[in-house]
Amino acid sequence: MLEKSIPHIGVIMVKKPQKNYPNYKLPQGYTFELFKAGDENTWCNMQLETGQFESLSEALEYFNEEFSNRLEEAQKSIYFVKSPDEKYVATATLWDGIHFGMKQKRIHWVSVNQAEQGKGLAKSLMTKLMDVYSEDQTAIFLYLTSQTWSYKALNLYREFGFDAYRGEKPFKWSGTEEDFKVETDLAWQLIEEKIKAYEGANLSTKEEVGKMQDDYKEDLLRAIGYLRFVLIPLYIWFRLTISLNFGLGAINLIAAEIMFFTPIVIYMQYKILKKGCKII
Repeated sequence: MLEKSIPHIGVIMVKKPQKNYPNYKLPQGYTFELFKAGDENTWCNMQLETGQFESLSEALEYFNEEFSNRLEEAQKSIYFVKSPDEKYVATATLWDGIHFGMKQKRIHWVSVNQAEQGKGLAKSLMTKLMDVYSEDQTAIFLYLTSQTWSYKALNLYREFGFDAYRGEKPFKWSGTEEDFKVETDLAWQLIEEKIKAYEGANLSTKEEVGKMQDDYKEDLLRAIGYLRFVLIPLYIWFRLTISLNFGLGAINLIAAEIMFFTPIVIYMQYKILKKGCKII
């Protein structure tokens, strides 16, 4: 979701000249699908869910203005990710933009449904768009527009070689040249602060989880020791007693062992590994 606790300021990022970029794959069962006629509402609902628009009518109005008169191109440029249950759950577009005075390729409208976030779908979409862009022999420049509310996405774009643009005011960008400079500086200051706080929180969580996993390993080793000294003598006694007194066959003996030992093992694991089970 968008981070709306900070001022909304538009920014531009431009791709470094090198062709190298991460190669992320979709999770198993997920597939890419190109836009087709009739997918307009799907695209709009996806943008609405992620907070890009206030209403479906607003999203449809934008779609019609941006894509409807170029549907043939849209069918080659708008990508969806389809989940294993055949639902569209993410989208991204490789489109044209004129922010630098002439048509240049741009990354456009990267969105992932909230329930599907954290699965690497945006990363996989970015790899897909970069693959398509790299195959275009006429493409010499790639950029994207975004805003401060999407600071997590901006951090992802950096991984793909995009940098903050701090040059002259782009074509049709609101405000004056000085406005653009001041707002860009402020925007990236806010973005850097949010990214730093976000990464710091993630690092603390990882360290905390790592410590809990170490504690769990110690509990597990201790439990193995307890089980060895308790269950082995008990097992020997059980086998001798059952075999001598009841003369059970092999299959019946195994069944008796399972019925006798399973509750004991479960109880001991619960008592000894209770803390570890919570971590898992």
